[in-house]
Amino acid sequence: MKLFKKLILALLLVAFTTTTAFGFTDVQNHWSKDTVIWGTEKEIAKGFPDGTFKPDSTVTESQFLALLLRTFMDDVKDDAVTWYQPYYDVAHANNYPVIDKYNAVILRTQVAEIVSGTQGVNLSGDNAIAYLLAKGLAKGKIADSVTLENYYGQEGLTRAEALQFIKNVVDKGITEIKERPFEPTNPADVLTPEEKIKFDEILNSSEGITDVSQLTPALVETIKVQQELQYTRRWTIPEDKYYSEHVKAIERDLKYATYEGAETVVVSKDLFYVDDDNDKRYRIIVNGNELWDVRVGHNGKTWIALPGWKVSDNFNKGE
Repeated sequence: MKLFKKLILALLLVAFTTTTAFGFTDVQNHWSKDTVIWGTEKEIAKGFPDGTFKPDSTVTESQFLALLLRTFMDDVKDDAVTWYQPYYDVAHANNYPVIDKYNAVILRTQVAEIVSGTQGVNLSGDNAIAYLLAKGLAKGKIADSVTLENYYGQEGLTRAEALQFIKNVVDKGITEIKERPFEPTNPADVLTPEEKIKFDEILNSSEGITDVSQLTPALVETIKVQQELQYTRRWTIPEDKYYSEHVKAIERDLKYATYEGAETVVVSKDLFYVDDDNDKRYRIIVNGNELWDVRVGHNGKTWIALPGWKVSDNFNKGE
């Protein structure tokens, strides 16, 4: 019996050291081992009862918010009924670009928008990613390859990556988070000359927005405020049965509607509006960076795209 008790104690000791001092059983050979230990020791994150951390499991928006805010705010705790609500209350109060889908996997682009927002800047999409990369708050997934493509903005965030983002901020000596401005930030105002050069180099290496999946809510809002026109725009959402026909018409008639060819065109139902004359228009993204406003109409037989105008040569740079 004594031998059995000693054996049990020994096994418990091994289990304890495996999941605390030396990390969890599934991070021993994982790139995030030190980061996971850091996060759990600071009680930002917890492991699972089976002794694992599940570093490659994805993180939801609410989970990332909780991890981030627990790091910098001691007075924000889980709610007894709706555990995530206090974190959303803080996010809304600080104008962080959340989409209020607590159970949806958060994408790495949205993480860049939120993290940059905690630094008191309002940037979206590629600009937010380039800001983090230029400031050293993110490095991308491949060592020594600081590019937008290597950041993989359309991938879901993992548990290990979530802790690494937060640790990057802490390692920069940042001890508090700030409110995100309502107006878009000029990167030149918040970057050093060296960081601005790096920021521009990163953006210039990008193909821009080439797929509708790259559009985050914050980026949609940035695109909407580009260039004030003579029209009053009433942003709305087209019916699904018309949207697909509108996309076909724009793609078919694109050269006529934009007066030039295009390698890529992105048409989002979130960038549809009706003007004062009740004309239906889309703000489309051509060749990754150009913004065009084009009209769609019905000729009695089919939908067609009608001539529009260029809103911006490169909306990421405010041109």
